[in-house]
Amino acid sequence: MKTIIIPTDFSAPSENAAFYALQLALRLNANIHLCHALRPEGPDPSLGGISMAVKNFPELREVCISRLQKLTGELQNKAAEILLNFPGVYRPEISTSCDFGDVSTIVQKTAEAKVVPMVVMGMTGAGKLDRLVFGSNTQEMIKRTKLPLLIIPFDKTFEVPSRIAYSSEMSAEDKLTAQSLAKFAGYFNAELLVAHIPNFVEVIDSREYSNRQKNFTKDFDGRFTFKSIKADNIDSGLELLKKEKIDMLVMGHENHGFLDRFIFGSYAARHASKVGLPLLIIPKRFVPQF
Repeated sequence: MKTIIIPTDFSAPSENAAFYALQLALRLNANIHLCHALRPEGPDPSLGGISMAVKNFPELREVCISRLQKLTGELQNKAAEILLNFPGVYRPEISTSCDFGDVSTIVQKTAEAKVVPMVVMGMTGAGKLDRLVFGSNTQEMIKRTKLPLLIIPFDKTFEVPSRIAYSSEMSAEDKLTAQSLAKFAGYFNAELLVAHIPNFVEVIDSREYSNRQKNFTKDFDGRFTFKSIKADNIDSGLELLKKEKIDMLVMGHENHGFLDRFIFGSYAARHASKVGLPLLIIPKRFVPQF
């Protein structure tokens, strides 16, 4: 059974992401797993360099479990409310875990022996809650994740997407990813917009570029369009994407095109907030299964 993993620090952004993920789970016929990472607050010399979080782990874990149970109840209530209007729709099962370690390691451990279509997290899940600490460094998570990662802006509530944009380099691997994304878009009856940023040579040799485009989109299933995006900088590229009226951005972890600079630049979080759209990051050499 498919399972969507949701790392949470119980902050408003991460809980918003959890409710967004619930809507996805209902449509993808997937279960949900909430996980919390207990992290050290720094070495304590009186403990020989061992963090207080380690010393007090049993107490912290008990608090963590209590808060996970509370969030689980809220999600279950929301699911019941939604299903009143959609009888027969799959009701997601919700499981939880609370472990000591960094977030990316906890997520990867949780994903073992599971079919995970994606991990969903809040864009600015920050800060402490009593002594529970979750270091939700978005860029670190993007770089280290081995699973598709969907990042939800803090102020973004779920709306059924009608158009999903995928930044592609038109490689053979990208074609497999695009075909999988077309299936994902199909759950919402949405259109997949395959966007490509041509380099100078591709712009000059328009005939070869056109043939490459046709070969890339051959045998695609579902609703899709292809668009060549010509942009010199981040801001102009953002404006071009906004004009396409998209509801979600999808890009590869190691995409060397324009949107790679958009995500992995030093101001990634600021630009992501500026766009205000969910961002789905696909790891290199990973074909998502939705």
